[in-house]
Amino acid sequence: MARKSQSGFTILEIAVVCVFAIIILTISVPKFQQFLDYYSLSSSANLVASELSAGRALAVSRNWIYDVNLDTSRSTIQIIDPNDPNNSPRTEKGLESGDSFSSVPASPIRFYSRGHARGGTIVLVNESGYTISIIVSPSGKIEMS
Repeated sequence: MARKSQSGFTILEIAVVCVFAIIILTISVPKFQQFLDYYSLSSSANLVASELSAGRALAVSRNWIYDVNLDTSRSTIQIIDPNDPNNSPRTEKGLESGDSFSSVPASPIRFYSRGHARGGTIVLVNESGYTISIIVSPSGKIEMS
């Protein structure tokens, strides 16, 4: 009578695979959380940069002056007409949860009709301590670093 060979895994083999999986997860979960934190901050920085660009574009296209207000207490940004602050051309937008302004210029960033600006440096920070700087030069150029 021929004997059939049995196939399958032993308990020891399954335990070894589980241990390796736990080790890999233990190493990768904190790195994944750091990635999510930085991604959130990057998203907020992109929002701020796009609102600054929109403020500059409005100033040039409408041949007018526009301010970009940065509210540090509520972590919001809004483009306003300094001559008519109650009639904002764009709605107020907020940063991602956990992100805030670390430092902003003392006066609002102002864009003039020729595209130049009264600029400054805006620094965003998140709960993990990551920072991103957005620099608005006097020429109106917007850079993130």
